[in-house]
Amino acid sequence: MKFDPLWERACSRRLTRHEAPGIDLQISHASREGMLEGVLNGDIDVAAGVFPEMPHELRSSVLFEERYVCLLDRQTLPASGVLDLPTYLSRPHVLLEMRGSGTPEIERALTSLRERRRVAISLPHWNVAPQFISGTDLILTVSSRSVRELDQRELIVVPPPFEIAPFTFVLAWHKRRGGDQALNWLNRTIEEGIEICPKPFLPSLWQESTSMKNTQNLQPALTNAIRNQIGPIRNDPLSSAWKATFAT
Repeated sequence: MKFDPLWERACSRRLTRHEAPGIDLQISHASREGMLEGVLNGDIDVAAGVFPEMPHELRSSVLFEERYVCLLDRQTLPASGVLDLPTYLSRPHVLLEMRGSGTPEIERALTSLRERRRVAISLPHWNVAPQFISGTDLILTVSSRSVRELDQRELIVVPPPFEIAPFTFVLAWHKRRGGDQALNWLNRTIEEGIEICPKPFLPSLWQESTSMKNTQNLQPALTNAIRNQIGPIRNDPLSSAWKATFAT
């Protein structure tokens, strides 16, 4: 399985060759519910993902805070340079979900506006999503880190036209493993790796826009700034939620 670039920096090279050449890693994808169940029953040592509701038996540490952006074909962006809410709702959407986990943050935000979107395509993995969007009117709403390395010759990244609450990406493990020195070392290593990774793009612009209930009035300059600062496509850390089993 290919590593998300974030996790490759955080643990892949450092764990496998430098600090712990004898470590064995088993990394796989699962739904949010599946990951938490695996940690609870002992099948998984540590899970990485977005877990709004954490069972009391588990402990967690925050790796980073994330925000959503929209990915669409460059030729389908409105002439204003801003994706507005009517356009967003009128277009078909691509949804990344693992075994029905979906992206409740997006649907919750739309529900608060008494709106719904049409999901035309559901995919379990990120890899082929850009191929569905290129040359079509489809929209994909994903976390910003997943499109940081995007080739923008055909596709473009813009802010969503409504407020979606930021979310935290965390490590989760069972409290009974609190005294496990090997697991504690692993968690620290991942956290330190995350800290040296590039930070999310445009934090100041996003902070300025969070007080707006509807971002369709954002100036094209915001879109252009995002366009200039995002950079090639990898797995979405939220919607292709995955688990990691580490044999230590």
